[in-house]
This record gives sequence, structure tokens and C-alpha cells, in this order.
Amino acid sequence: MRTHKPDLSLQVSGTWLSPGVVVFGILLACFIAGFSLIWIPWWVVIGLTIMGVFAAICVRWPYAGLLIYLCMEYLRPTERYPVLSPLHLTRIVAVFVLIGWLVRRRRDGFELWVRAPENVAVIGMLAVIMLSIPFAYWKARAFDTSIDFVRTTIIFILISNIINTTKRLKGYIITFIILNVLLSAEQLFNYVAHGPTPEGLLRVGSASGSFLGEDGDFALAMGVALPYVYFLAWSNIKPVLRALSAAAGTMFVGSIVATGSRGGALGLVAVLFTLAVRSRSRRTAFALIGLILLFAWVMAPPAYKARVATITESHSQDLTAQSRLASWRAARQMFKDHPVLGVGAGNFLVAFIGRYGGSWSWSRTTHNVFYQAASELGICGLIVFFFLLACVLFRSVKLNYRLIRVGLGGSPMAAYVAALLPSTIAFLVSGSFQTPLYYPHIYYIAALALALNNIATPMLVERERKEIQPEWKPRQIRRRFSTVSK
Repeated sequence: MRTHKPDLSLQVSGTWLSPGVVVFGILLACFIAGFSLIWIPWWVVIGLTIMGVFAAICVRWPYAGLLIYLCMEYLRPTERYPVLSPLHLTRIVAVFVLIGWLVRRRRDGFELWVRAPENVAVIGMLAVIMLSIPFAYWKARAFDTSIDFVRTTIIFILISNIINTTKRLKGYIITFIILNVLLSAEQLFNYVAHGPTPEGLLRVGSASGSFLGEDGDFALAMGVALPYVYFLAWSNIKPVLRALSAAAGTMFVGSIVATGSRGGALGLVAVLFTLAVRSRSRRTAFALIGLILLFAWVMAPPAYKARVATITESHSQDLTAQSRLASWRAARQMFKDHPVLGVGAGNFLVAFIGRYGGSWSWSRTTHNVFYQAASELGICGLIVFFFLLACVLFRSVKLNYRLIRVGLGGSPMAAYVAALLPSTIAFLVSGSFQTPLYYPHIYYIAALALALNNIATPMLVERERKEIQPEWKPRQIRRRFSTVSK
């Protein structure tokens, strides 16, 4: 376990450059950028300027760079504004944050590696993805998937190491919640502005695209974020913040309904049930969650109610369900034909169309995270994925038990820890109908669990020592006294 922590804060004090030099450098960069507009297109100049600013911030303040990366990961400015897409800002920010973290750690002489099973699981997943490249149907697709997962691995390492104080943890969680609130507000606004139509249900995802663009994926993301605002509302915080947390949770529930995703609906029920079971006042929690579900059901359009009702009905007339069943059959056959490393990372669609009877108009994904791991990465990928899930679940339960035992069950720290388990359950239940194996959700949850453990362990060890010490000394005194009297 880490014995001391590096200075990775946002403070400017201690820098090797004087404020005058910094101001002069900024003015010089602005002058050069403005003068270069005479020969270079404006979008190139702006892009290079943005890259330079991000690089300077990330190298000097890795924690700020990590928050910038989180904003870009969820808001996706390069997809909203295609003119920025050639810059690959998320990759650049991730690389420069890594460089800044390595430079600061080397200069201060701190450990580079924190021993934890979560690290082994994520590195193992990356290794399996890379090993699948030579055996993939389409090697270029597997290579691109591995490059994207390298970025996810880097961010996992950075979160678990840079988030090493309570203050940084609070800033990270608040940033994560605010980003999800912004996405939810945008989605609900589009839903109100465009639908639902009288004939059917307008299924709305996020305009940011990527792992948030499809309606089911967006419902999964909202389900993953919901436990954090729920438990934060129950913790010992100011009433205003508690009310804002409750409002954010209501927005997340509304966003899940607006997607029209049946997998999202099942994930919502599962996560709400888990939240109620793990609450301190279960009766109040069940009553509150029941009211939220009742209100959501009453306010939902008839088309959504009809769609949710088809979960328990026959799927013979449901094309979406039929395509999902066809994908599952193909995934099982892929696993039988390629049991060790699968058909290659990100290669399900290629193999499905090329050999297993699929078509572009029928189904394009496995619609299940476990089938996705089995078909694309084989038994090796399944083992590593299950190991990662076991690490996250065990860490969340054990750390939550230790916090409650020492009397910290009402603290914001305990709220963040308590959210890990239902957040993972939301990922698994909704992920049983989506393909989120390479999405960042579960890996960010694992990184947050490791960061929480690193922050809470010194405090827990001190409190547990004080709790055990008074019970141990009198026993030793009585034992020695009885020996002398004999």
C-alpha cells in the first residue's frame, strides 16, 4: 500500500516558472497563433492552440488533466463538432496526463505501481485483447479496439493513483455527476421537444455519440450514475446538496424512461431494489423508490408502457427480440468454434456477417456483455472479465462493511463506497442486453473502488486499532495477574 502521496494538486505554488514568465509565454503563444493565421487555416491554428493549452495543463497539473479528460469522454466535443475530430483530443489529453503523472512521480520519488487485483484484471484484459489480434477475422478492427482499450487502461491507472485524497475524490465525483446531469438534461430536452409521437415511442439517446449515442447504452450510463446521487442524498451533507442530489436522481430515472429501452428498464428496477436493500432505513427507502417508480410509470407515454409489457410476452413477433436471439445463437457458435481467444476484439459483426448468417439489417451486436466476451475473446476474456467483476464486488462490500463498523456509515466517503455495488449491478443487468465490454463504465468503477480503498485504508486502520486496543489490554492484564496469583 502507498505510504506517501505526491503533490498532484491544482496549486500553482512550487512551480519552477515565475508568474511573469508564464504570462509572457501565453502572450507570445497568442501572438504567434494570430500571426500564423495569414498562412495557415484558422481551424488548424485553433486546434494546435487547444492542444498546446491542454498539454501544458495536463503535464503541470495531472489532476486537472484527468478532469478535462472525463469531460471530453462524456461530452465528446470532437463528435459534436466534426471539425475537431482530426485532433483526437481525448487520446492527446490521456497521453499528456500520463506524461505529467510519470514526470511528477519520478521527480518526487514515489511508487509507480500499487499492488491490487484490479490492476491485474485490467492489464490482463488488455493482454487478451492484444493476443486476439493475430487470430481475428478483421485484424485492423481488433487493432483499433486494442488502441482504444489502451487509453481506457491508462485512465484506469491514472484514476486509481491520482485520486489519492478526499478533496480530489470529491472533485472527481462531483464532476462525474455534473456531466451526467448535463447529458440527462440535454436528452430530456430533446425528448420533450420532439416527442413522443401518438403512434409510437421516440427513443432518445445522447447527441454526444460513442458509448452514449444509442438509447440502450445511454440508459446503461444513467443507471450506472444513479447510485452515486442516491447515496449522496442519504449522507451527511447540506440540505441544499441533498435536494440537488434527489433532483439529479429523478432526472436519471426520467432519462432511462425516455430511452424506451427494455434492458434499461430492467436495470433500473434492479438498481433501485439494490439501493433500497442497502439503505440504512429500508422502509423509507422502499417507500420513496416505490413513489418514484409509480410517478415514472404514470408519466410515461402509452407506447413505453406497451413496450415494457412485452418483456414477459412471446417474442415471435418482435423483430428486436428475434435479432437478439439470433445474435446470441451466433455468439455461442463462435465460442464453440474459437474457444480460446474468440473471433477477435470488436470482430463479432464481421464474423457474424461473413460466416454465421448475419446481415446488416438484422443485428449488428451481441446484445449481451457475456456473449460479447465469449465470442470475441474466448475463455481467456471470460475469465479475466469475471475476475474483474469479482474484484469490484468484493472490494465494495468489504470496504463498506469496514466503514460502517468504525462509525463512518453516514459520511460522503461511505456514500461513494456504497454506490459501487448497485452501480456494478446496473452495468451487469443492462449490459445483459447491450455490448458494453469495451465501454469505460466498469473499468472506471474498478479504478474508483481502488482509489477509495487507498484513501480510506489509513483512516480505517487507525480507527480499527483504537477500537481493538481497549479490548485487548485488559485481557492481557487479567491473564498476567491470574498467572502471578497462582
